[in-house]
Amino acid sequence: MLSYKECLAILADPAKNPVEVINGLPIQIKNVPDAQIQGAADPRYKAHEEYKAAHPREHEKPDLRTYNGIPVGAIRQSMGWPNEDISTRPIETQHLYLPVSEGAVPVRVYIPEEKSDTLRACMIYIHGGGFIGGSIDVVENPCKLLCDVADAVVFNVDYRLAPETAYPGGLHDCYDTVKYVYEHADQWGIDKNKICVAGDSAGGNLAAVCALMDRDEGAHRIAYAGLIYPTVLRTVTGYEDIVPWSLDLYDIQADKELLEEASFAIGAGDETIGYLYMNGKTEQAFDPYISPLMAKDFAGHCKTTIINAEYDFLRPQGEEYGRKLIEAGCDVRLIRYRGINHGSLDMCGTYPQVEDIMREIARDMMSL
Repeated sequence: MLSYKECLAILADPAKNPVEVINGLPIQIKNVPDAQIQGAADPRYKAHEEYKAAHPREHEKPDLRTYNGIPVGAIRQSMGWPNEDISTRPIETQHLYLPVSEGAVPVRVYIPEEKSDTLRACMIYIHGGGFIGGSIDVVENPCKLLCDVADAVVFNVDYRLAPETAYPGGLHDCYDTVKYVYEHADQWGIDKNKICVAGDSAGGNLAAVCALMDRDEGAHRIAYAGLIYPTVLRTVTGYEDIVPWSLDLYDIQADKELLEEASFAIGAGDETIGYLYMNGKTEQAFDPYISPLMAKDFAGHCKTTIINAEYDFLRPQGEEYGRKLIEAGCDVRLIRYRGINHGSLDMCGTYPQVEDIMREIARDMMSL
């Protein structure tokens, strides 16, 4: 394998990661920097899967919580992975509770310690976890990295989770945080014209919905959205009538068992997650504030970057979301990282792709 720094340099080189037109969509393809062939798993991904198989989390006390017979506790324990802080300058971290419409939401705020003569951009980051799990701990290091490379203030939102708080409680926590930051921008040294949202997986859904809500209100508080392998279609019936899915959509030339499992893994739990998020009211699934792909109009949407992993059940719907934005005349970029799977953001410090993702988002923020 190439070194981390060598891989990072290759990922950052546009000449080695060209934009290709795939099914009519312009997508920047970020190849695995040191793969023998494309269509195979990134060697870091393979090594991590082998490590996990050899080191199961048997030391953890089982979480036996259930909801209508669904092992919510066990699902939560399967999420996330400890990762590294790779920020390179001092970052101040504040632990706060922000007043929101339904009480107070815990947030962590990351601020570069170095003083700035100008107002900074701000990112409101929303963690993944299928709306029922994940945590601000798992995404803390990616948030610190973004704070560093974008010279931005970053809010990491600890929104309420389903099923204890079903839709729309967690969404309200996130959108109310956007409104709070906008209204108090001067207090934080934030340029209110450079307020952004981002998130991974379910957090990408919530970030996308916040952008839609902001557009629908005509408030235009949000200037940019960075969506990392977002889930944008929560329907549990009629899925393939909207976004066709099959393994034929995935280029698998090697590591067949690993990559087939990775490509379908999120889909296998889709119905259960939807049931928990909507508290069983799955008839709501076509609501665009649950499934943003179902919005009828995207005109006026903020600048957006959609980042997908090659071997992810959600990739087709994420790219279809990009198509909708492009057709509406929005400013949008699509990036596909080859060789990696859903949840790769958890591997900050191990996968160079994670740092590259944050640098791509930082570049967009600094261009506002």
